[in-house]
Amino acid sequence: MINRDVETLRQSIRAITQILTESNVKVTQRGVDAYTKCNARTGVIEEINLPYLPDDASEQLIQAVQGYLDHEVGHALFTDFSVIKSVTDDSTKSLHNIVEDAFVERKMAEKFRGCAYNLGNVSAFYREKYLDKLIADGDSDMIKRGLAVAGIRALSGQQSFIDYMDDKWHHLGDFKKKIEPLSAKLSTTQSTKDCLEMAKQIKKILHGDTPPAQPGPPQPDDESDDGEGEPDESGTETQPSSQPDAEDESENDEQENEPQSAEEEDEDENAESEEPEDESEGAENEEDGDSADEEESESDENEGESDSSEGDNDDGDSSEGHDEDGQSDDESGEDDESGNQGEADEGEGESSVNPEEEEEEEEEEEESGTSMADIVAGGLNGNLGTCLAESVAETAKSSDYLIYTDEFDKIGPYEDIDFGRLANDREVSTFEDAVQHMMAPIEKDIERAVCAKSASTHTGGFRSGKLHAAALSRLKFGDDRVFRRKQINTTKDVDVELVIDCSGSMSHGKIALAATAAFTLSTVLERLGINNEVIGFTTAESPYGVYEKMREDERNLGVRYARYRKIVMPIFKRFGEKMTMTVKKRLASVAGDNGEMGDNLDGESVMIAAKRLMAQKGKGKIMIVLSDGMPASYGNADLNHHLRETVRQIEASGINVVGIGINSKAVESFYSKFILVEDISQLPTVVARQLKQMLLAGAK
Repeated sequence: MINRDVETLRQSIRAITQILTESNVKVTQRGVDAYTKCNARTGVIEEINLPYLPDDASEQLIQAVQGYLDHEVGHALFTDFSVIKSVTDDSTKSLHNIVEDAFVERKMAEKFRGCAYNLGNVSAFYREKYLDKLIADGDSDMIKRGLAVAGIRALSGQQSFIDYMDDKWHHLGDFKKKIEPLSAKLSTTQSTKDCLEMAKQIKKILHGDTPPAQPGPPQPDDESDDGEGEPDESGTETQPSSQPDAEDESENDEQENEPQSAEEEDEDENAESEEPEDESEGAENEEDGDSADEEESESDENEGESDSSEGDNDDGDSSEGHDEDGQSDDESGEDDESGNQGEADEGEGESSVNPEEEEEEEEEEEESGTSMADIVAGGLNGNLGTCLAESVAETAKSSDYLIYTDEFDKIGPYEDIDFGRLANDREVSTFEDAVQHMMAPIEKDIERAVCAKSASTHTGGFRSGKLHAAALSRLKFGDDRVFRRKQINTTKDVDVELVIDCSGSMSHGKIALAATAAFTLSTVLERLGINNEVIGFTTAESPYGVYEKMREDERNLGVRYARYRKIVMPIFKRFGEKMTMTVKKRLASVAGDNGEMGDNLDGESVMIAAKRLMAQKGKGKIMIVLSDGMPASYGNADLNHHLRETVRQIEASGINVVGIGINSKAVESFYSKFILVEDISQLPTVVARQLKQMLLAGAK
């Protein structure tokens, strides 16, 4: 049974996306992959691909795809790609992506109320399918990579991640303690630039810099350190003064200014080489050598004052230093701060540490501190895309009828889909003359039955309505049902869909018989005022490269696609359209074998026609399918089984379906009601009689 949620997602997703993005972002539904393509020059999102979900996809998977779409739309709406374009460092990019993800989801939830629900669902999907699996697998680095993403999400204020991380912070060591001072700013970012600055702050901390102090009251200018605790030009440091009322500041100064060992200095130099954010500074330092020590000392002094006296302005100062001076704060004080990251993590300024403990601590920092910025790679959306693809592929393996995409299917007026040349006036005249003599008797027979069924009647036995004099005697016995009501049978309140098999096997006379029958029935129905449509179905080659991609998926993922070709459905006459000369030319064209006739995917095609029929307002629904045999097309599905199941579903939806076999008894294998037609002369007797019965049944 088709999942209506899947169908709703398929049909509405393109229109919804265009509205949300207010841009020309292309949304595709192909295969099992979820990905986003950006312009190579500008970085702007150009295409979002969603998996083409199988009909039996779970509700969780549907909701995850909807959430993934909302997430990517958030980037299209709120991400400033010009800011990201300038970032070349991979670890900074990864960290920025995580922070930016939280930012765009917050903005989407603020702008579109329904997005919060979808984004919550996709986050739950990510935690269950990715993070829980990482934890179960037990790979320490992978756990840190995944949970660091979740941790930053939690510190950005996302409640679902706050709850999730509550009992999992221990996997990240002191990660939370280091990053938590940035929490207030992470949860209030207002632009991509803000997110990038936060990413740089996080990277500094993960590489060993002291976390910014929690916001507090500013200290008087005369109480600032004025360079206390900073190293002089020879590399030694002055002892910080101990003021009873500034104990915390003194301890922080001690942490930041502890002397470095030669080994630690080497590590700092390596860390600097891994940070190409400000290449101009690196080049300047190489040229100037030791002559830049005074400038670094002054920079460190200013940073020390900022950290100790105005902790709430750390991020702003860092941003200004990087943007205005062309010098990154990430590196300006790194020699002094990163050398003491072991002591800083303990929150103490003491230098006496057990050598074995210090060695273990350095090894731990090697793994979870200095290299954490590299461990945290790939944002939520990247991992989510992989999770979605794996889940869709798993569902797809058990699907009876899996489609790669319906993006290239053509459904539209005959001439709009380039189905074939239109017939000329002479061909139309010949086509029409062949059945003109049959139309009048068919119309008269059906109209007589329809009018009789549509006659109004009065039914008595009601307690309200129009008083029925003949029933007044009931009052004597206490029965107050002495009213009657007028009932009108609306036989004409029926919609009819005529579906023509236009495959290659219908050539050489069969298609002419089917087109003539459809033309005759449609003309009669129009004269009776009954809404109807005439539509055909066949297939054509898929665009170049699509077949190759399908075969690649089948080899690599173990899925089996039901069809390799695209569906083509020419509409000869739309619902509500009159039987104009253009309509006659379309039908005359296909009757003359002028159309591009390929294979026949009956199941899908008949379902598409049924959906068009169900969209009409009439109370009754009738579908007449004119075909010559079995479904046939390239692919891996059992097309016969699929057609039988499709017809069963259509009938279960309330549509009255009949199959008309054109010189073939094959229809009896698929349709509970069927007729065999071998000659056009059978129209008045066989086909018209069946149509009349169905119209009368539709009036019940």
